[in-house]
Amino acid sequence: MSGSGVRSAATPQEFLSALFAGFDENSVHVLSLPGDPNNSSGSWQGGRLAGYSLEEHDNLFYSVGVMAPGTNGRSAAHVDHHVAIVFDDVGDGPGAKVPSATLDALEAAGFAPLAKIETSPGNEQWVLRLSVPVPEDGGEACRVVACVRDFLKSNGWGDPACFDAARYMRLPGGINGKPKYVNPLDGSPWRVRATHFDAGASVDLYKLAEHLIGSDFLSKAMIGPVGPTRALAGSGGTPNRNASMDDPLVKLAQAVGLNPRPSSRAGVIDCDCPNHMMHGVHSDGDPGGFAFIGADGTANCFHGHCADLNSADFWKLIEDMYDADQALHVSLDLALPPPRLPGDFLRVRPS
Repeated sequence: MSGSGVRSAATPQEFLSALFAGFDENSVHVLSLPGDPNNSSGSWQGGRLAGYSLEEHDNLFYSVGVMAPGTNGRSAAHVDHHVAIVFDDVGDGPGAKVPSATLDALEAAGFAPLAKIETSPGNEQWVLRLSVPVPEDGGEACRVVACVRDFLKSNGWGDPACFDAARYMRLPGGINGKPKYVNPLDGSPWRVRATHFDAGASVDLYKLAEHLIGSDFLSKAMIGPVGPTRALAGSGGTPNRNASMDDPLVKLAQAVGLNPRPSSRAGVIDCDCPNHMMHGVHSDGDPGGFAFIGADGTANCFHGHCADLNSADFWKLIEDMYDADQALHVSLDLALPPPRLPGDFLRVRPS
């Protein structure tokens, strides 16, 4: 569905008001980051839109998911509603990952974007707003959202990370501070802008799912959890959340400094990502986004670089961190902190 008021410009506030219509500003997470986002002295933490200052000379971001009331920070485990499917790096230039023709065809099929945002020369983000916000409740519509995102991740529709439930995407305004986009004539940064804005545009989730996946999309969505971890924290298709600080794997994560802490959502333990802490893989430098969501150690990280890891992979990384810590103590002839072995934590670890 498309409105009649298509414009070639939009302010960040106009865009956010349209995308998150009906939701309180305390549920919308944004970020204003100065300079080069890959080498910035600023924090990636951001804050809720209410009372937060978005500076026009900064890189401006928003999280695509609606955050649960009373939560702080940006986490997939905090996502309360899903309002959009966002495509990144759409274009025909060297940095594009999705050809313009692919999204043009989707638009021609009746799936009109709320906005097209030119984030760098020749690259756009397309924002498809859902006609009805979908609650993160594990229900049918929630599973369809998860199934659509899983399909897009797995079938070449761009960077898998852009389909994650709490992903930062760029607002139509501010700058892209990456040095490669600096104007060589005057040294000014690239200005991010909307090339298309239609405040009345929205898409029907079920029609979009059928168009992309086929007429059997609902049976595929309802078969069970989708995604490599078999449980996507904040992305639908999750089992009952029952993780706690007393779980063996959570205690092991605490022992290696991954800072597990209870989420504001029951049964979820937020934690620094072991994959990022060992290998520095999160492109935004933020170690967050990882969560334990089951007492059996079920875990997930929403970052695209972790999309192919399952729970067992994360367990192995945490054990490797513990082994490395123990080896360091031995090499420095220091006393080993008890317990000596990961297995001492993991006596009840699932097979």
